[in-house]
Amino acid sequence: ILFGNVLAVSRTDLWVTAGIGFFVILLIVIFYRPLLISTFDPVMAKATGIPVRFIHYLLMLLLSLVTVASLKSVGIVLVVAMLI
Repeated sequence: ILFGNVLAVSRTDLWVTAGIGFFVILLIVIFYRPLLISTFDPVMAKATGIPVRFIHYLLMLLLSLVTVASLKSVGIVLVVAMLI
């Protein structure tokens, strides 16, 4: 699990990863503007009425989903490298 094993990924894992990837991309497309504003300037986002706390937790949830989905195929080392 440290380096991952692409050859050990089953079809089910591939479909789960693709489903999570599609779900994450869909939510990013839907919440693109609030994500962009609250990421770069949370004070202005709060002043304009964007729920900054909700957007923050949504971003952390999406990051967690992508991290867990990609652990088996790419491993912890590459997941940490992608986060950095």
